[in-house]
Amino acid sequence: MNNEGFFGAIRILKEIKGIVKSIDIKDYKVISKLIRDTGSIFLTGQGRSGLVAKMFAMRLVHLGFKTYVVGETIGPAIQQGDLLIACSGSGETKKVILDSKTSKEVEARLLAFSADSSSTLATLADYTVILPGSINKNLKKRCSRQFGGSLFEQSLLIILDSLVYYLQTSLGIDNQEMERIHTNLE
Repeated sequence: MNNEGFFGAIRILKEIKGIVKSIDIKDYKVISKLIRDTGSIFLTGQGRSGLVAKMFAMRLVHLGFKTYVVGETIGPAIQQGDLLIACSGSGETKKVILDSKTSKEVEARLLAFSADSSSTLATLADYTVILPGSINKNLKKRCSRQFGGSLFEQSLLIILDSLVYYLQTSLGIDNQEMERIHTNLE
């Protein structure tokens, strides 16, 4: 790796650290309770945020939760008592908002991850985790030298993976149990 690439990696890690440090342990406790106290869990997101949501869905399955990704062919209807986890940096992604409104219509709970506390998604949600500064609506002032929503997506991945670790340890699930549930049809 050349020096510019190395220093770019260091800069990116510093940016992610700044976002991740803003998340409080209270968020982990609330989210953990929402996940544990639900029927089925559904995840929605578009683009790279959607890919991160899919990774989180996979780990929730490994933890033993009944989990679905919105838009996949095997997904059942969301119902009262279920949980939709919606991921959108802007909080205005049309498909994510549509999914969120549908979940509210059937009285499912809505957990949102966004960068904008005043977004449509944040106002719809029962609980919102804001990743502050990961996306800047005012493009005249950049919050990251990375393209687009990269900082939001990277930070979201780290936060959701740390949430998996939090759930795993708080539920007393060891790696062998998760491995037992891990896919064997690869």
